[in-house]
Formats: sequence, C-alpha cells, structure tokens
Amino acid sequence: MALHRMSRAKKTMDELELLSKNERWNAAVNRLYYASFYSVSALLVNSGSKAKTDIGVKKMFEKHFVLTGVISKEAGEFYSKLFKLKEEDEFGPFFEFTEKEIAPLLQNTRQLISKVESILFKQ
Repeated sequence: MALHRMSRAKKTMDELELLSKNERWNAAVNRLYYASFYSVSALLVNSGSKAKTDIGVKKMFEKHFVLTGVISKEAGEFYSKLFKLKEEDEFGPFFEFTEKEIAPLLQNTRQLISKVESILFKQ
C-alpha cells in the first residue's frame, strides 16, 4: 500500500511538470499538495497510522513524524503551507497563483518526497 502511494506521488509530480510548463499555476498548487499528500500518507500507512481526511493526515504526520524529529520541522511547515495553498485554491475567493509563487515550491516538494522515500526504504 505504501509503495502504491509513493508511485502516485511520483506520477503526480510528472503531472506537475506538465502543468508548470503550460503555466497552469492553480492546477499546479493542487498537484504540489497531492504529490506531498500521497508521500506523507505512505509514511502513515507504513507505520500503521490511519487517517480518513486531509486534515487527519496532516495531524497524524505532525504527531508521528514531525514532533518526533523523523521529519524536520521545516518539512512539516512546508507540508502545512501546501495544505493552506490548496485550501485557498479550492475554497477561498477566486485567486490566480503565479509562477513566482509556485515554481519555487517544486524543489521543496521533490525534497519532501525524497525524504519520505529514504525513510520508507531504510526500514
């Protein structure tokens, strides 16, 4: 199950690359979040933790991985930032994200996924 979620994270990153090349920044926000979400949920599945909602995944991630130091505080804050951006895009007033805001988040998302992989495959 964890491997399937990591596979989804990587496929979502592929989608993100296409969206970025076509300057679809609002859709890119969604893909940034979900690439991270899939990798974080892989950690939770692998550890036997269960969450049924996005906010539940966020809370369990913080509790079991960020607060324990397995994942850095900065990576936890980054995940929270992506969660907020996704919420803004879905539920906030109409807003257009720009390349300047979103492009720098690509590398941080790759780093988070890479860190999750290193934890999963170390075990």
